[in-house]
Amino acid sequence: MSDTESKVWVLAGLAEPLAEHVEQQLSQDGHHVVRATPDSDAAHSYDPGQAASWDNLFAAVGPVDVVVLGVRAATESPLEDMDLKQFRQDNEANLIGNFLGVQAAFKAFQGRGGKIVTLGSASGRKGATASPTLAAGSGGLAMLTRASGVEGASHKPHIHVNGVLTDHNTLWASGVDSDSGVSLNEIAEAVLFLGGTGADYMTGSLVPVGAPGP
Repeated sequence: MSDTESKVWVLAGLAEPLAEHVEQQLSQDGHHVVRATPDSDAAHSYDPGQAASWDNLFAAVGPVDVVVLGVRAATESPLEDMDLKQFRQDNEANLIGNFLGVQAAFKAFQGRGGKIVTLGSASGRKGATASPTLAAGSGGLAMLTRASGVEGASHKPHIHVNGVLTDHNTLWASGVDSDSGVSLNEIAEAVLFLGGTGADYMTGSLVPVGAPGP
C-alpha cells in the first residue's frame, strides 16, 4: 500500500495534545484515524490492562494498517520517595498495557502485515531525575519495540515495529517543548514516516527526535 492510499491508524495511549497533532496530520493526508482511550465515554474505549479488551478494540475497528502506542503514566518523584504501589501502577500502564497492545496488533496483522509505532521518553535510555516510572516504562517499551521488531520480521507479510524517542516533557507538551525545542508536529512527522512505506526497510529501530540517540 503506498502512502498516497488511505490507511487505517489506531492511536492508543498517547497524551491528548500529541494525539491531536498526530491525528490532524494523518487526517490531512487522507488517512482514517481511530483514537482509543480508557475513557468509558469515548467512542473507542478500551481497558489497556485486559487482553480481551485490546482484541475487541481491533475487532471493532476492522482491518488495521498501523497501530501507534505510547507511555501513558509518569509520576514525578525522587527515587527514594517513590511509592511502590504507584510505581507498580505506572508500569502496569506503560509496560503491561503496551505489551498487550503489541500482542493484539500482531494477531490483527496475521496474514496481512502491518506497522506498529511506539512513543517513549529518551529517559528510558539516558535516565532522568525524579522520573523512575517514566524511565523504567520507556526503557522497557524501547526493548519491547526492538524484540517485537525482530519477531515481526519473521512473519510473512512482515510486521514492522519501530519507535520514536523524545524528550519526556514533549510527550505531554501543548506546543513546543522549551527544553528540547521540538514541536509536536515534528514528533507527528516521525510517527507518520515510521508508519509509511518509506520505513519498509526498518524494524526494531528507535528514532530520536530532539533527544540523544540510543
